[in-house]
Formats: sequence, C-alpha cells, structure tokens
Amino acid sequence: MTGAQSKYLVPVVLAASAVVVVLVAMLWLNRLQQRGENQVAAPEKAATVQEAIPEKPSYSPKTYLRPKLVDGKVELWLEAADPNLTLTAFTLQVTINSSGSLTTKATEPTYNPELTNANWTFPISKVEMNDAALVVKIAGAHVAQKPYPLGTKPILLASIPVSNSGQLTAMIDPVNSKVLDHQAKEFHFFDVDTPISIE
Repeated sequence: MTGAQSKYLVPVVLAASAVVVVLVAMLWLNRLQQRGENQVAAPEKAATVQEAIPEKPSYSPKTYLRPKLVDGKVELWLEAADPNLTLTAFTLQVTINSSGSLTTKATEPTYNPELTNANWTFPISKVEMNDAALVVKIAGAHVAQKPYPLGTKPILLASIPVSNSGQLTAMIDPVNSKVLDHQAKEFHFFDVDTPISIE
C-alpha cells in the first residue's frame, strides 16, 4: 500500500468506527423506547417489570441527576461519581411535582449548546403536563467516534421554563432512565425512585 493510499484509508476507517458507535447507541435507545411503550400498553405487567430492576446499580460508575431552579427554569444537571465515566447514549424520564401550582408552555427542553456543539443529538425530546405534574422525556446519543467524557464536574443537560408557586421535587423513572457507557454497558441513574428536592 502506498503512502497516498494510507492517507485516504485512515479517515475511512475512523468514519466507519464512528458509524458503528452511533448505530449501537441508536439501537439501544430504540430498544429502551419500545420497552417503555410496552410497559404503558400493558399496565398489568408493570409490577413484574419493576421487580426485575435493581434498586441501585450493582457496579460503578454512577450517574446522578442534579435538578435546580434558576430564574424561572428547571435546569437538569448530570454528575458522575467516577471521573473516568464516558457516555455513548442515555435516556431520561423525570417527573417534576410541586406542592403548589406548576405549569409550562414548553413542549421540549432547551439543551446546553456545549452538548449540541459536541455532537450530541436528542432523538427523543418531550415536555408534557400530566395532570399537575411536568414530565420530561429525553434520549441522547453522542454522534462521534469517541465517547463523551462526563467526569466529576456537573454539566448542564437542559432547561425547562416553568411557572411555579410551591416546592418542586423530581422523580426519575427507573425503567426509562438509563445510561450506556463506551463499552456498551448499561446502568441506572443512582437516585431512581427517590424524590429529589429542586432548590
């Protein structure tokens, strides 16, 4: 093989690797979405699905959701307990409740430009009002050859404008909230099924 041929072969190999990573992430997100739809379509089986999910991940790394209320917006921050954690994809469903009234005009979150500029795409992106609760559904995939380094520094994922008159709490859905690392290893958000106070 000549030097010129090698020069053009390297980018082709890198591009092919990136496509494989993206396909794995998208297939994983699609499988999780179908699993969630099946759960909604068959509520009588929901208890069985719930019992099959461990309360906490049995291994590290762990990912935390750190919601905040800033200038009339609920901000969703991600934080990892392991500085070596890298992400390929994730799915998150969080329900936000208020001790008073809670409304929003948003139909999807506003994402952190730092993520979109780093080749993150969000094929599932919804904000819905369910009675008096606000439900946020997000699925993200990192469309790049290398996984995204999360590290231990919190990073803003997205924000949702709200009108609120009480104390806010967030609850992560354990079935529809998971993370896929660079080795295609699936794990849960750490604080699932636990009300998180939003300050």
